[in-house]
Amino acid sequence: MDDFGGKQLGLLSKLFLNLKKDEEKKACTHHFGLYNITLLENWMHCFSAIRNICAHHSRLWNRRFTAHIGLPKKTKNDFIENTNVYRYKIYPVLCAMQYILEIINPKNGFKRKLVDLMSICPLKQDKEMGFPSDWNQENFWN
Repeated sequence: MDDFGGKQLGLLSKLFLNLKKDEEKKACTHHFGLYNITLLENWMHCFSAIRNICAHHSRLWNRRFTAHIGLPKKTKNDFIENTNVYRYKIYPVLCAMQYILEIINPKNGFKRKLVDLMSICPLKQDKEMGFPSDWNQENFWN
């Protein structure tokens, strides 16, 4: 049996993209504390692309993504303050994932696991992943 991370994530992304009524898209977008439908579409597309890269055991850590993730100008919930990041790297995608996960399941362990993992990351790999030097000082990650 395939878990939700399989083909369903790509299907969910396409279903949302193809919803005919903007009111429905707005309701979903506002549920996640976002104010831009296109941004949520972009995030879902990027999440699906990341899932596919991981599922096929491809290199992720220093990859340059063709789909650049969008960053919100305004959110209902906490988001990173430093948006001067490489949008084609993994760091802003991880930020978007953490943002959404916090709404879906506030008790998720993603943030703690990522901070722990990055604390033992060899030198310069964080830069290759697009992490700003002071990323873990942001309120978003504390």
